[in-house]
Amino acid sequence: MRFLMMNSMFLFAMTYVFGNVVLDLYSSPKRDSYLAGILEEIDKVTAEHPSGLDSTEAVEKIIRADSAIRESMRLSDVGAYSMFRDVVGDKPVDIGDGLMAPPGTRMCYPTQPIHVDPDFYEDPLRFAASHVRMGRS
Repeated sequence: MRFLMMNSMFLFAMTYVFGNVVLDLYSSPKRDSYLAGILEEIDKVTAEHPSGLDSTEAVEKIIRADSAIRESMRLSDVGAYSMFRDVVGDKPVDIGDGLMAPPGTRMCYPTQPIHVDPDFYEDPLRFAASHVRMGRS
């Protein structure tokens, strides 16, 4: 039952991401260029790998599709905040710069505000599927 619950959450998340990738790509003024580049890259990779996209090596060569997915996830984030953490125990936690979080405090990262902050992205509300892909962690 736990595995089934995990699959349900995964299915929801992947459907949400895929739906937004399609909407972001097709609503972009550069959609024809992005789609042509993605298809060209997939054709090239599948020609190099006759068994298709069934290996990590093949999938890692599809950089344009990866870039479009990452950019869509930045722009059409699943949630505005993430990584919720509660301060537990009986002592406050020093979070730096003289700030103390008392027990019972809930903290999180403001992911959506960071993803649309002009200090981090030039024209942050524009879908730009050609952003350079970051390294994998």
